[in-house]
Amino acid sequence: MMNLLLLLPLLAGLAHAKSNDNYERRGVLTYNILDGGWSDEGQGPRLVLANGTASGPFANYILSNVSPYNNVVAFQELLNWSEDDMKSVTEAFGYSEHYLCQNCDGYHVGFMSRSKIEVLKDISTGGHGAIAARIDGIVYVTFHLTPFTDTEENQERLAQVDSVVKEIISKYSDEPLLLMGDTNNPSPLDLIRYDDTTVCENDSNYCMNGKINYAPIQYLLDAGLNDLCWYEYNVDLNSNFKLSYNQCSNSNPTSIWAHDIGSSSEAKIDYIFGNEKFIEAFGVVHSRVQISQATD
Repeated sequence: MMNLLLLLPLLAGLAHAKSNDNYERRGVLTYNILDGGWSDEGQGPRLVLANGTASGPFANYILSNVSPYNNVVAFQELLNWSEDDMKSVTEAFGYSEHYLCQNCDGYHVGFMSRSKIEVLKDISTGGHGAIAARIDGIVYVTFHLTPFTDTEENQERLAQVDSVVKEIISKYSDEPLLLMGDTNNPSPLDLIRYDDTTVCENDSNYCMNGKINYAPIQYLLDAGLNDLCWYEYNVDLNSNFKLSYNQCSNSNPTSIWAHDIGSSSEAKIDYIFGNEKFIEAFGVVHSRVQISQATD
C-alpha cells in the first residue's frame, strides 16, 4: 500500500486586522506518522511509543522543533493508538488538550492543542476518517483519504472528499477554516510539475485511465478552499515559475521511502487548505514542506 506523507507545517501570522502590526503569531502543523510511529526494525529513527509515552530520536526532535512553535497539531495515521496513548503523548509533547477520532478505522486521525478543543464533527469518510474541531475561533479539520486508486466504477477518494465537503466544509463556510491532511492525490495547481506517463507508470494510485486524476483536489478547490502553500505566491500556472525545494515541494517520497524512490514518483499529496473566511481574517506568513524519518 502506498501511503506516503510528510511533515507539513504552516506557520501563520494570525491577526484580526491584517494591517495591525501587533498581531499574534501562531504555528499549525499537520503530520502523518508511518504506522502510528511504532518502533519497527530497519526503518531508522522514528517516533517510538513505549510504555504509554514517546521516546527515541524523533520524539526528541518533536520536543525541540515542533512543540515550542505550533499551537495546534493535526495527525493522520495514528495506527492502533488508544485514548491512553494519545493522552500520554500529548502530555509528553507539552500540549494540554487532545482528541482521537471515534468513528474512523485503526488508522486514526487526531488533534493536539494548547487550547480547548471543541469537537464539531467526527465522521467516517470511507477512508480513515475526519475530525472538525473549533479551537480559538478557527475550525480545524484533519482528514486522511484512501491510498487506493479511483476507477470510473469506484471513485472512492472522490466520494470521501464529497463527504468532507458536504458534512464539514459547507456547514462551516461562514467561519475561518483550515483543512489539513493526507489526500494521497496530486493537485491541478501543481500540474506544471507532472508528466502523466512518468507519474502513472510509477504511482498508478494517482491516476485513472493513464492520466493523473486531479478530480478530488479540484473538488476541494471548487468548494472554496485555497492551497495555502501556493496562496501567498499568486502563481501564474502559465509561467515558468518554480518554487524552492523547502516551500511547496513534493511530500512523496519521504525519508523512510527514499531508498525506494524508483518505485514512487515525486508528488505533493499533503496540504493545508484555508477557506475565504480564514484568508480574510488572518495573514499567512509562511507555509513549507518538511520531511522527516517518521513521516509517511
